[in-house]
Amino acid sequence: MAYTQGTNDLYTKQLLYEYGADYYGRTRNTNKEVAYLRASQVLRDSLYDVQRTQYANLLDTRYETEQKEQMIAQLELEDELQAAELQSQRSIITGALAGLAMLVVFLLLLFRRNRQIAEQKGVIQKALQEKDTLLREIHHRVKNNLQLVSSLLGLQGMSTKDEEIKEAINAGKSRVMSMALIHQDLYNREQLTSVNVQEYLEKLCQELVSTYQISPNQVSLQADIEPLDLDVDTLIPLGLIINELLTNALKYAFPNGQSGQIYIRLQEVNNHLQLEVNDNGIGFSPANASNTSFGFRLIKSLLRQLDGEMESSNQDGAQFRFQFQEYKKRVA
Repeated sequence: MAYTQGTNDLYTKQLLYEYGADYYGRTRNTNKEVAYLRASQVLRDSLYDVQRTQYANLLDTRYETEQKEQMIAQLELEDELQAAELQSQRSIITGALAGLAMLVVFLLLLFRRNRQIAEQKGVIQKALQEKDTLLREIHHRVKNNLQLVSSLLGLQGMSTKDEEIKEAINAGKSRVMSMALIHQDLYNREQLTSVNVQEYLEKLCQELVSTYQISPNQVSLQADIEPLDLDVDTLIPLGLIINELLTNALKYAFPNGQSGQIYIRLQEVNNHLQLEVNDNGIGFSPANASNTSFGFRLIKSLLRQLDGEMESSNQDGAQFRFQFQEYKKRVA
């Protein structure tokens, strides 16, 4: 306010000097007129300087005000950005904590589930071991019972003098023995549901040759057996069929010490089980191959269990060919 008052005083003095110069100019007082004009000019210059300084100060004030306003706006913007960044960081941290919590819960559930699976697996494993033990014991007892039956049949055969009855008893004993061999193999194997047919038939042939006291020099027994693992339901009827045919060949094909050969072949071809039992003996009589023969009636009954077909020929000895469709094998 004082600065403005000083400006007004200079302006008033400058006007007074101008009026004085005008007055002395009209009164023709040249010296006074010049002196007043100079004084007026000095005051005018001073007034200009004051006004210029005042204007410059005003511009500086405006500039400083605008700078301060811009700085305040920038600070407010920075505050907003920092607040937004802080909020974003808080959201990220919150999301990360939530995700971590979910991961922990998932891992706990997974751990609990794995523990339940391990416990169930242990229970199942124990049950399977108990089942294997039980099955092994069953096969052992069945084998023992069949051997007992075979022994009883042997004693019964020794107590009779009728050759026909003795022959029938020995045939029954042979059939029981063929089934006992299966359960014996099952008891001794790690796999309790199937038997290797190659190993089984080798044992069966040895037992039959030993039972009928056939010399290897008299009858040569050759076998071509594919090493299949067959289940019990397949092997029992198959073993009984082979037992019947081998028994007949060993008993009747080579009478009076005649020598010869017996050939057995068992192969899997095109999802069918093919069996051949051939000998080069005297062949079989039509009466023995008729429906009145117990052995052939048994073979035809067993064929139905395996959905099998049989072809027979009586040229150059007895020739039998079988094809089975219903059989079960274990795949390694």
